[in-house]
Amino acid sequence: MASAGRTFLLWWLTIMVSWGHITAQRELEKIYMGEILSEIPAVQCAQATPNIRISFQNRFCTKELMYETLQVAFGTQQNRLLVGLKHEGYHKFGDLTVAIGYGRFFGKRFSIALRGIYLWRHAEGYSGQHSLSLDLSAWVQTSRHTYLAFYVFNPIALKYGITGHERLPIVLKLNFGYLSEGRIGGFLFCEKRLPIGFDIGGGLICQVAKACVLNGTASLLGLSIGIQVPWRRYEFGCRVEWNYRTGISPQCQMAYHFPDAPDRAHNTTQNLKSIPK
Repeated sequence: MASAGRTFLLWWLTIMVSWGHITAQRELEKIYMGEILSEIPAVQCAQATPNIRISFQNRFCTKELMYETLQVAFGTQQNRLLVGLKHEGYHKFGDLTVAIGYGRFFGKRFSIALRGIYLWRHAEGYSGQHSLSLDLSAWVQTSRHTYLAFYVFNPIALKYGITGHERLPIVLKLNFGYLSEGRIGGFLFCEKRLPIGFDIGGGLICQVAKACVLNGTASLLGLSIGIQVPWRRYEFGCRVEWNYRTGISPQCQMAYHFPDAPDRAHNTTQNLKSIPK
C-alpha cells in the first residue's frame, strides 16, 4: 500500500514538473514571438490566436523621430489577413507605411506571409512621394526547442516614387531562437540592408516570475533591455534601446490576443509534446 502511494506521488510530481516546464516554455514562446519577432509578419500567423499589437517609440528622445506602429492579424485557424500601419517622424515630416497581406499556417510548425506595401513620404511645403513595394517572411519551428524566422523587404528592388531614380532599400533579417523547458531562452539575429548597413547580435529572454519576462540584446549597433507583463489576454511591455552613436530610445507597447477555437489555442502545448527533442 505504501509502495503504491509512493509510486502515485512520484507520478503526480513528474506530471506537474513536466507541465510547469511546458507552461514556462509557452510563456517564453509567446513573448519571444510577440516581442522579439514582432517585425516579422509570418510570426503573427504562427501565434495561437488572432492578435493586435501597438507600440510607440521616441527615437533618441527626439520628438521629430517618433515611431508608431499598429499590427493586426485576424482570420481563421490556418489563414490570416495581416494589416500593418507605421509612421516615422512627426506632422511636418515623416514616412507613412501601410501594409496589407496574407499569411498561411501549414501544419503545426511552419508559416509564411506576403504583404503589399504602400509608402508615403511627406514634408511640409513639398508634394508627397508615393511608393509601392512588398515583403516576404517565413517562420518554422525546427525542433521542440528551436525556431527560425526569415524576413526580406523589397526583394524586387523597386524605387521611391515607383518610377524614381532612388532605389528603396532591400532589408534581410534572420533570427534563430532556442527556448529551454525551463524559464530561459536565447536567440541570435542578423540584419543586412542594401546598399549599406549591417548588424549582428544576440540576446536572452528569461521568465523571472509568473507574470514578468525580461529580455535583453547586444549587437554591433547597440544594447537594449525590456520587460513584458502578460495579464489574461493582454501583454504590456516597455523597452529601452541604446545606440552607441546616437543615444537612448524608450519604447512602450501593448498586445491583445483574441479568443479562438480551443484546438488552435492549445496547438503549442501539443507541439511541445509531439516534436522530438
